[in-house]
Amino acid sequence: MTHISHKPKKLKHIKLIDVFIILLFLNTFLFLLYACRTGVNAQKWLAMWNFDDNSFDFKIHVVYAADPENLYYNATGIMGCFPPFAYLFYRFIYNLVRIPGVTLDTLAQLNTYEFINIIVSYYNIFVCLLFLYAVNLFAEIEKQKRCLLFIGLLFTVPLYECILIGNSVFPVLSFILIALKYRKSESPVKREIALLLIAVSAGFKMYPAIFGFLYIFEKRYAEGFRLLLYGLLIFFVPFAFFGGMNGFAGWLNNANESMSLLIFGRIQSIRSIIYTFLKLAFDLEFGTAFYSIIAYVFLVIMLILSWLSKTEYYRLLFLSSAMIFFPTYQHRYTLIYFIIPLMFYFDQEKKSESDAADYLFVLLQAGVFTIPMIYGYFTKFYMTFSYDMLTFVELRIFIFAYLLLVYAVGHELFAIIRR
Repeated sequence: MTHISHKPKKLKHIKLIDVFIILLFLNTFLFLLYACRTGVNAQKWLAMWNFDDNSFDFKIHVVYAADPENLYYNATGIMGCFPPFAYLFYRFIYNLVRIPGVTLDTLAQLNTYEFINIIVSYYNIFVCLLFLYAVNLFAEIEKQKRCLLFIGLLFTVPLYECILIGNSVFPVLSFILIALKYRKSESPVKREIALLLIAVSAGFKMYPAIFGFLYIFEKRYAEGFRLLLYGLLIFFVPFAFFGGMNGFAGWLNNANESMSLLIFGRIQSIRSIIYTFLKLAFDLEFGTAFYSIIAYVFLVIMLILSWLSKTEYYRLLFLSSAMIFFPTYQHRYTLIYFIIPLMFYFDQEKKSESDAADYLFVLLQAGVFTIPMIYGYFTKFYMTFSYDMLTFVELRIFIFAYLLLVYAVGHELFAIIRR
């Protein structure tokens, strides 16, 4: 008589990237169902405070670029702390839509211009295609899954806001991804393009300059020197078109003003979350210098951890965290910088069976990006929150962002101690 074995078959483990993609599309599907039931209220819940600011970050800088000589005095504080290289692009857009003989002074006026919305549409198409190209460079990820990642990430909370308000952080993300893939290419041309893309990214947003430290960590000093040279040229030369030394003085004043901002209830920056915690927990309040010191200590810690880390995606996560949490005034769109370590994580996903720690890391990443439908259900999809620009959606994704950072710090400190 033949003996039939009844041993259970070992279940094939689900790949980490599959878990992430499933969560992306599941929450997007639930959101679309909710939107079909509630109409525009679903969009308003997701966008919250800026649902009526369509393409604001794109259009307002076009308005400022209309008067290049006085740019850094018309755009003050946080609105005028961007490097002049970025305004070369916005000046180009202004020239495409300007009405000869008419002075552009306000955003409301620009919204009446006939072709501004089609220009914004083409801009969004371009940055999406640029992102597709960047994602496609991660050849270790299966082609079909690269496609699913690209589509799924477009419907995540941070990218939704990027597209909604037209913030330049989206193309900057793609520039950095391309640069990081090119920097280890065998082609000297691609390696030089990588340097230029990092410099250009810093010319738009300043903070991507932190990726120059990778060349120091890797002892590629000649390339690091050229990157510094490119960065200085891209930063200073455009001031010639935007007020010269007077424009530089205006920019410096705006940058100093923006770096001293403290907003109670804002958990998006390391300064404001410490400020809020000390005031709520202990009713303590200090001068802005105290919180600035904390922010710079955080920055130094991120750089040290990145230098000590032997794993590329953790190294990139610490550099990305510095860009996300160090600035004084940012929103959920800055979380798209976490796509940088995420892509490298999936590109280097180990072939062996993943353990619980790997799945936890991916679930934390998913918590940052997915539309928080279950959380929305339990908070009754409320439209407001007590503090300025800190919505329920913002609260949920930034809690996951900090948990992700804490996990990464703990993981790498443990790895460093064990060496």
